[in-house]
Amino acid sequence: MTLEKWQSRTATRLTGSIRRAADQNFDRDATGYTRVEFRLDGEGRPQAVSLAQPSSSPAVDSISLRAVKRMGRLTPLPPQIAASSRFEAWIVVASDALERDAMLRRLRTDHRARTMAQADGDRPVLIASR
Repeated sequence: MTLEKWQSRTATRLTGSIRRAADQNFDRDATGYTRVEFRLDGEGRPQAVSLAQPSSSPAVDSISLRAVKRMGRLTPLPPQIAASSRFEAWIVVASDALERDAMLRRLRTDHRARTMAQADGDRPVLIASR
C-alpha cells in the first residue's frame, strides 16, 4: 500500500461517511469546517475521536464527529505511517460546490501555514468534503 493510494482511498471513504452523516442531520443549512483528531484501534478503526478545531455550527461539529467515527477500517496502512499515529481530518460541510471550493482553498492555506509553524513533525492529514 502506497501513501498516495492510502490517502486517496481514505479520503474517498471519509467523503462518503460525511455525506451519510450530513443526510442524517436535521439542519440541512449547516455549513462550515472542522478539524477532527483520532487514533486507530487494533482493528484499524478510528477511536479517541475529538474536535481539535470546532466550527461555529454544532450541526457541522456533530456531522464531522459522526463521519470520522463511522468511516470504518483504515488498514492496511502504508509503511510510512505507524499504527499508533495520531491522525487529523479536516471536514468540510458546504451547501454547494462553489462554497465547498472556497472553504477548501481557505483550509489548504491555513493548513500550509500551520504545518510550516509546527515544530513537532507532520501527521497524516485527510481533507474531505460533502
